[in-house]
Amino acid sequence: MFLVINWSQVGLQAGYLLFSLSILVILHEFGHYITAKLFKCRVD
Repeated sequence: MFLVINWSQVGLQAGYLLFSLSILVILHEFGHYITAKLFKCRVD
């Protein structure tokens, strides 16, 4: 039995992972921004 790796599928999955993590980081940082605004901190 041979292990067959479809590299185009691996690349696509890696792209999905990076995109998803990017969205999560952006939302996380936006939460910091909103919290700072609520507490009247100066935000650049």
